[in-house]
Amino acid sequence: KGYASKTITVMRSCIAQIAKIRDNRSVSDDFMVQRVMSGIAHQRPSKPKYNNMWCPLLVFDHIRDQHADSTQLSTKQLLAKSVVLIKLFCLARASDLGKWSFRSLDQSITNCIRGTIVNAKEQRNSDSPSALVVKGIMKPSICPLATLREYLSRTKAKRSKKSKDAVFIDSSGLPLVDKDFSSITLSFLDKAGVDTNVYKAHSTRAAMASWLLLNGISLHRVKKLGRWRSNAALEKYYDMEIIDQDSKRSKDFVSN
Repeated sequence: KGYASKTITVMRSCIAQIAKIRDNRSVSDDFMVQRVMSGIAHQRPSKPKYNNMWCPLLVFDHIRDQHADSTQLSTKQLLAKSVVLIKLFCLARASDLGKWSFRSLDQSITNCIRGTIVNAKEQRNSDSPSALVVKGIMKPSICPLATLREYLSRTKAKRSKKSKDAVFIDSSGLPLVDKDFSSITLSFLDKAGVDTNVYKAHSTRAAMASWLLLNGISLHRVKKLGRWRSNAALEKYYDMEIIDQDSKRSKDFVSN
């Protein structure tokens, strides 16, 4: 009693895994279990974590003022800038960055870098591999592509077998994990003026998606960028009011 449907779904998944190990049957495939879980979801559906979102211009302004020239940044600062810009412009999750395959990166194209996300969240029920595509923009100080290229060049000498297939590595060359990306993002957002007592590291995805939709980018384009399966999920969880938005600046930014 009192548990959200998402929590119960996780518990069901754990039970199902145990059942598979024991006798090679899945509890989640049982007809009665499916009916019970469907009823729980209808009785207590999941809800958006936030009612509104911060404006991405806060982060872009901070980068312009403090981290504009990527070539002059320390490797630690460059890593943070790369992570945050890719999370925003690619609507990427922390797990996407951790599963981004370094060996799959195609850096031969002038205006983008493309690489496979191994076992991406949206790939669970699909045979089609997911990819993260970082494109260039006409704003040099916050261009995710230019920043990523500088990061890859800077860390080239540090890569070894212990780096495995990770795009992002620490100072020792070891792969970064989800909690590292969350810590890096949260620290960066805090310095940019985002209220991190309210908004956590994962809010970058909702903030950017909501901001794009509010400023004239079509639902179809945002859905494709964020790799959502349905319009319903995007509209329910990622289409929110942006607080303290400079409407004119936002529209000018998006249109250019």
